[in-house]
Amino acid sequence: MRSSKDYNWECESKMPWLYFLHPIDQSHNSKDCHMNYETVFSIANTLALVFWIVLLFWPKSSVSRMLFRSEAAVLLFAILYTTLFMTAPASEESGSFFTLAGVMSLFQQPVVALAGWIHYLAFDLFVGIHIEQKLRDGSARLWVRLPILGLTFMLGPVGYLAYRIWHWLHLNRSNSHHQP
Repeated sequence: MRSSKDYNWECESKMPWLYFLHPIDQSHNSKDCHMNYETVFSIANTLALVFWIVLLFWPKSSVSRMLFRSEAAVLLFAILYTTLFMTAPASEESGSFFTLAGVMSLFQQPVVALAGWIHYLAFDLFVGIHIEQKLRDGSARLWVRLPILGLTFMLGPVGYLAYRIWHWLHLNRSNSHHQP
């Protein structure tokens, strides 16, 4: 265990608003301020799982309304995502978004891979919230909602496609019942 005289207080003073999210890893060099990305990853995954459980099983609860109608859950991921880029150490590795090799090079950096993962968590949750509201507005039963939202949670765009197919079938069925 490090004593307080070994602790690099400069790290905390550079990022006091970030420090509450995770400990700063000073194991390599006491002069460096490295975030513990594994801790942030674990916290983000746990939060995403909790948010999805609430969305799947208690969509009408007061907790659900607070998290999803206010967009607090997605905003939390957006703040975390932004924080990662604002505090990320500069990298000597080059990469770009214009080629697959360039993107692969970018994702070799832990902070970029973590930010990319949080990007997925945020947008899949955002889409899931939208789908859940639309399914509820369309009076979709639980046996319809659960698989579509489960697919959205695990495979993002596949869940959205399943929702759009359900929506198209639901509209066609509704329109055929109303025609003389």
